[in-house]
Amino acid sequence: MYDKKQLKALALKYGAILIIFFINRTLVAALALYAVDFKTLMEAASYDTLSYTALMLLNELISYAVPLAACFLILKNETPSVSETASYERFGGDSVILYIFAMSAASTGAYISQLIMELLNSLVGTPLPKMAFSDTMPQNAGQYIAMLVSIVIIAPVCEEIIFRKYLLFPLRKYGDFTAALISSVIFSLYHTNMDQLVYTFVFGYFLALTAIRANSVIPTTVMHIINNLIVGITSYAPSDFGNESVNAVFSFLKASLGMILTGLSFAGLLLIIPLSLQKALRADKAPGCELSQGKQLLVFFTSPAVIVGIVLIILLFL
Repeated sequence: MYDKKQLKALALKYGAILIIFFINRTLVAALALYAVDFKTLMEAASYDTLSYTALMLLNELISYAVPLAACFLILKNETPSVSETASYERFGGDSVILYIFAMSAASTGAYISQLIMELLNSLVGTPLPKMAFSDTMPQNAGQYIAMLVSIVIIAPVCEEIIFRKYLLFPLRKYGDFTAALISSVIFSLYHTNMDQLVYTFVFGYFLALTAIRANSVIPTTVMHIINNLIVGITSYAPSDFGNESVNAVFSFLKASLGMILTGLSFAGLLLIIPLSLQKALRADKAPGCELSQGKQLLVFFTSPAVIVGIVLIILLFL
């Protein structure tokens, strides 16, 4: 029987991981691998593709090495082995459907969030959030390849191990809804960017559902890679690759994917979000757990360690 005391002990470990996330993000910023300092390096006369690639890879190493190590050391005894019970037969069908749901709901959430921020900006002058990587935009094909390696390969693989393997599966003994919600909240906060806050929360929730259904992070890693590749094409591709044919291909891809994402946004608004919320509200607690879903969330999010970790990470948003 999983009780309140056990959940409090687990929440303490998650709070410690959140605090480590904060320290690590602060370290990354202090080493001038983000924002204005990175932009200054890009504008320097000696800044070239090799330097850009080295800084991108160093950024990824520092961003993920410590969180991976922390999750492994703190949660290795809490994380169940799922290799023997993985259900890959669902990969082809269920994962595709859930990916479409994820893109629809996440695009809708991001669109609504953008409207709210623009309204606040017009009413009270609240600054609009910066797009992620806006100060590290690639300037040529070589730098773009380096960015794609970073955001399409390294980031999805590391994040699926951290957030689905280590932060999702240990909570499943309290209920799948509880596990999916908590892990997606942490996933969203980890990105420390208002531009991504709603999008990463909703997308992370559907990634969690996929990992739960397949009992594996392999489908979610594939989904995450596809998602980041689409974002990489629509948001971060240079305006000029130095080749007219390549420029034309990327121009077509940007326009086509943009139309698809717009359509998915309206689909999510009209159908997918209401259905998802209805299903979530009907979720039951896991067998063997004496706490209801609401009490589980209350116990977890009122843990002093979790509160401290969340507050510290929110400070990074500011």
